[in-house]
Amino acid sequence: GNLSNGALSFEFSTLPNYLRVGRAAESWGMGTYGGGRGDTYVADIVRELDQQVNFSGVDVLVVMAPPSLRSNQIAYSPAMPYPQSAPLMTGEKAIFSATMTGADSWRDPMTIVHEFGHLIGLTDLYAMSLSDEVRTTHHYTGKWDFMGYAWTKGMFGWQRFLQGWLEDAEVLCANNAGEFTATLSPLGSTAKSSELLLLRGASGKLVGLEVRRPGAMDEFVSESNQGVLVYTIDPSGTTGGGPLRVQGLTLDRNTYLATAPLRVGQALTVDGWTITVTASGAAGDAVRVSR
Repeated sequence: GNLSNGALSFEFSTLPNYLRVGRAAESWGMGTYGGGRGDTYVADIVRELDQQVNFSGVDVLVVMAPPSLRSNQIAYSPAMPYPQSAPLMTGEKAIFSATMTGADSWRDPMTIVHEFGHLIGLTDLYAMSLSDEVRTTHHYTGKWDFMGYAWTKGMFGWQRFLQGWLEDAEVLCANNAGEFTATLSPLGSTAKSSELLLLRGASGKLVGLEVRRPGAMDEFVSESNQGVLVYTIDPSGTTGGGPLRVQGLTLDRNTYLATAPLRVGQALTVDGWTITVTASGAAGDAVRVSR
């Protein structure tokens, strides 16, 4: 609820015990990353347990495997957004969103949050293919968003805006060349003031600016690395291909881009726009942008 400013809430209904099915976990062929089919696994589980479980109040189904599950049995935790034409059918209703847990989910519960992000339309922000240029999985966004690093709690302002969790009045936009100053409140502020600045870049892509401060929902941020986070946005970008890319004066991928935010007096030019942080305080940061 905090990330969504109260727009999204969960009511969990869990079974008191694990239910057993008459198959070994290995039989679904999901013991390697990307192996097998998660939708088949979930459908098979529902088919075997439908008589024992009432699905009438379920909007999102999560099939949890026990912590004894090994990675060579089920290695990963995919999300399944079912199309309107082919939902997951139960005895009580059609379900259009489901996810499941593999051995990786026991590393951190944020894995389920990452998979739920897919169910509401968010793409993977981590790099799916490595090359001489892209050397780490978290090359593009570090730990700044849970869709790029599944075990963090942060979320870009652009992602929140896509979900309607930032109101139009909380987003500033600039399409044309010029110079102006804007003050941005920290992302997640309750002040209902400007939290995200979007600039139309020379390439046609967007440049996003937001203020990141330490907080329960942004545990990657401390007083030493708080500031104005700048990133590029390619609305046509594909999952795993870097649709969002953090920018900065120092991009240390060994620390997951922790030092990317700009501090007072620092300036950065991105896609034709020069961004300078001119002031910082409890209420937010002031930036001067010019093109």
